[in-house]
Amino acid sequence: LFRSGGGASAPVIRGQTGRRIKVLNHHGETGDMADFSPDHALMVDTALSQQVEILRGPVTLLYSSGNVAGLVDVADGKIPEKMPENGVSGELGLRLSSGNLEKLTSGGINVGLGKNFVLHTEGLYRKSGDYAVPRYHKEEGRLKRLPDSHADSQTGSIGLSWVGEKGFIGAAYSDRRDRYGLPAHSHLYDDCHADIIWQKSLINKRYLQLYPHLLTEEDVDYDNPGLSCGFHDDDNAHAHTHNGRPWIDLRNKRYEIRAEWKQPLPGFEALRVHLNRNDYRHDEKAGDAVENFFKNKTQNARIELRHQPIGRLKGSWGVQYLTQKSSALSAIPETVQQPMLIDNDVHHYSFFGVEQANWDNFSLEGGVRVEKQKAAIQYDKALIDRENYYNQPLPDLGAHRQTARSFALSGNWYFSPQHKLSLTASHQERLPSTQELYAHGKHVATNTFEVGNKHLNKERSNNIELALGYEGDRWQYNLALYRNRFGNYIYAQTLNDGRGPKSIEDDSEMKLVRYNQSGADFYGAEGEIFFKPTPRYRIGLSGDYVRGRLKNLPSLPGREDAYGNRPLIAQADQNAPRVPAARLGLHLNAALTDRIDAHLDYYRVFAQNKLARYETRTPGHHMLNLGANYRRRTGYGEWNWYVKADNLFNQSVYAHSSFLSDTPQMGRSFTGGVNFKF
Repeated sequence: LFRSGGGASAPVIRGQTGRRIKVLNHHGETGDMADFSPDHALMVDTALSQQVEILRGPVTLLYSSGNVAGLVDVADGKIPEKMPENGVSGELGLRLSSGNLEKLTSGGINVGLGKNFVLHTEGLYRKSGDYAVPRYHKEEGRLKRLPDSHADSQTGSIGLSWVGEKGFIGAAYSDRRDRYGLPAHSHLYDDCHADIIWQKSLINKRYLQLYPHLLTEEDVDYDNPGLSCGFHDDDNAHAHTHNGRPWIDLRNKRYEIRAEWKQPLPGFEALRVHLNRNDYRHDEKAGDAVENFFKNKTQNARIELRHQPIGRLKGSWGVQYLTQKSSALSAIPETVQQPMLIDNDVHHYSFFGVEQANWDNFSLEGGVRVEKQKAAIQYDKALIDRENYYNQPLPDLGAHRQTARSFALSGNWYFSPQHKLSLTASHQERLPSTQELYAHGKHVATNTFEVGNKHLNKERSNNIELALGYEGDRWQYNLALYRNRFGNYIYAQTLNDGRGPKSIEDDSEMKLVRYNQSGADFYGAEGEIFFKPTPRYRIGLSGDYVRGRLKNLPSLPGREDAYGNRPLIAQADQNAPRVPAARLGLHLNAALTDRIDAHLDYYRVFAQNKLARYETRTPGHHMLNLGANYRRRTGYGEWNWYVKADNLFNQSVYAHSSFLSDTPQMGRSFTGGVNFKF
C-alpha cells in the first residue's frame, strides 16, 4: 500500500496496481474514480469494515477479469444479514495518531425491530493534519511535515433489512465526504499543452486538435514530445502559483440493495442479488477556486445462483450488468474549459461461473468469465467536417466494442494431512478503461499529462502459480512462485524526461505519458515461514520479489528525412514502470498473558535499481513497527485497547510503485486507540 498524500492510497500486489487489482465493496462495485488516478480516494472505509480479504485464483472471476495478482474485497455490515443477539449489537472506536495528528471516531449499531427487521446505522469522523516526514528538503528549507498531506473524512450510512429463516433482503444509503490536500500539486503548468502530434498530421488531420485520442502511431511526434506553455508574462505565470493551497473536495452517494434467498428454485441452494448505484463527484480546488471537475455515475446489477451438488461438483453461476457515465473537466485560469476525460458512456455485460470438485486428498476449482463492453462518446461530426480542410479520410468514430474471455483452473493436492501443493493456471483478458481510451489532459496531482489511445486492444495474459503450504503444531510456511506473461499489456508510456519548458524555472517535473501496448513478462516469488518455540510465542520470516519487463515493443516512427519519410525505429526491451523493490521481513508475536498480545515487525525494503525509461532510483529503507493490545470482556461487552509505533527508525520512505516516487511516506508515528463491541 502506498500513499498519495494523506487522503488517498492504493494497494500494490505482485507489482500490479490500478485496474489489475480491483477493490470491491462487499462483493460490489465501488463506483469511485480511484483507478483514474492514485490521488483519488477509494470509497471503502476499512475502519468500518468487518473484513478485508485478498482473493486469488478462479474465485476472482466471479467479480472481475484481468486481476492477475488477485483482488481486494472489503466487507461491511451496512445491510444486516442476521438478527442481533439480545436485540442490539454494535461497535464504537476511537483512534489518535501522532504522525498525522489524526483524530478518528467511528461507530455502528444494529437494532432489532420486532422479529424480522433490523435497523443499522454507522458513521465515521476523521480529521488529520499534514503528516511528519524525516529529512525532507525543499526550496523553503528542511520541512518536518509534508505540505498539503492533511485529510478529513465524514461517512454516514443507514440500512434496513428483513431477515427470515430462508434469507434476507435489505437496503442502505451511504453518504461520504472527503477533503484532503494534494502534496505534488503545482500551478506552474496551468497554461501548458502537450506537444505530441506530428506537424504534418496537425496540418492534415485538424480533427486531432479536437479529439487527440484518435492519434495513431504515425501521428505521434516521438522524436520531440514535450510541453509548450503560453504565459502572457512573468507576473501572470507567477500569479498562477498563488491561487491557494491545492485540495480535493469529494462527495459520494451510494444506494444499495442486497438479498440472499435459500433454496429459491428446485436444484439450487441459494440466490444472491446485489444492486447498487453510485453518484460520485470531486472537485480539485486551489483555495476556493475549482480547477478540475470529476464525475462518475454507475449502476450495477448482479445476480448469482449457487446450485446444489451435482455428484462432486458444487458452484455458482451468474450475470452482471454495469453502466457508467464519467467525465473530467479542467477549468484552466483565464482560458476556456477543456475535457481531461471526454464525456463517455459505458455498458458492460458479464457472464461468470465457478465450479469446485473435492476428493479425499485433492480438490479442483475452475472458473470462467465473459465480459462484453461498449464504450462510446458523442463526437461533433459537423465540427470535424469543418476542420477537415483537405478531405482526409476520417477514423472510425464509432463506439469501442470488445469482448473479453477469461478462464482459470486451480488444483490443490493434500499429499499429507498438513501439506498442500497448489497449481493455478489462467488465461485472463482485460478490456481497456475509458481513461486509457479517451483521456487527454494534465493530471497535476501526479505531475503527468495523459494522452489516451482509442486504438487500444484488449489486454491478454497467461498466468501460472505454484504454491506449497504447511500447517503444523510448531511450524507453518507458505511459499509461492508465479509468472504472468502479457500480450497487449496496457501501460502509461513516458515520452519525456519531465523537465519543464524554459519558461518554467522550477524543480518540479511534469511528464508526458501516452497509453500504449506491448508484450510484458512479470515473475516473482513470495513466502513466509513461522515457528512457535512455545505455545505463547511465534517467530517468522517473510519476503517477496517481483521483476517486470516490457517486451516486443512496437517500432516507432522517427524523424522525417529529406524525402518526407519517417523511418521506423526499433525499441529494445525495457523494465516495466513502477515495479516495487524486493522486501525481506522478520516478525515476532507474543501472547504475554491471556489478555495481552504484542508484536514486532521488521522488514528491509531494498533499493529499486531496475528502472523503466525516465525513472529514477528509489533508495531502500529499514522499517520497524511495534504494537500491543489488551482485551477485556465485561458484562456490557468486549474492550480492546491497543498501541502502535510505526517507523520507529524514522526512516525516509519512498514508494517506487507510486507516480510520486519522490514524495516521502509518513515518518515515525505513535498510535493509540480503543474499540468496544457490545
